[in-house]
Formats: sequence, structure tokens, C-alpha cells
Amino acid sequence: MEITNIEFNVAVDPRRFLPSEPVVEPDFAEQSHGQLQADRDRFAGYLRALDHAPELIDIVQHSADPSVATAEVAELLEVSDLTARAILNQPLHRFTALYRQRFVEQLNRVREVLGS
Repeated sequence: MEITNIEFNVAVDPRRFLPSEPVVEPDFAEQSHGQLQADRDRFAGYLRALDHAPELIDIVQHSADPSVATAEVAELLEVSDLTARAILNQPLHRFTALYRQRFVEQLNRVREVLGS
């Protein structure tokens, strides 16, 4: 059987992988102190996750179920189970340089509001 006329270089619009709606930045000044601390921990966890992306993918691939993955991510990154679940719930496109910068900016804004 002979295969002919196969196109390998079909163009893909890279914008289709980006969020279609604009990103709405939260107003951290209106949040409670407890919520700000949770956000600080979450953004710091996201940045740690970006630094350990290969290990995270390995954990997800080899974990028996989500609870095992959550526990292993929490141990690897030294974060709470809540933060580990938030990390695992992130879509893969958020593990890019663009989102790293956004996480840094949001973490800095939270720290500024918290005064720490």
C-alpha cells in the first residue's frame, strides 16, 4: 500500500492555545489578610513549580491517583496540600515564561499589600 499526498507542514495558529478572554487581575487591596496569605503561598508555589516542571511532570505520569500526586508535589515543593492541588490544577500553558512573569508580578503585589 502506497501513501501519497501527505502534508506535514500544516500551519497552526498559536493564538488558539492562549486564553480567549482577557485576564482580569484581582484587586488584592479588597481581600482579607487570610486570603492574601493564601494567595502569597499559592503564587510562591507556582513559581517553585515552574522551577521543578520536569519533576512535576514525572510525578503526574507515575502517580497512581491524584491524591498521591498531590502528596508528592507537596513534599517536593515544600508546600501545603491546598497549594499542591492548585499547582496540579494549572493548565500546562501556564508553565511558560509569560505566566512566570505574571506570577512574579502577582506575588509582588500581594506582598506589597501584606507589607511583607
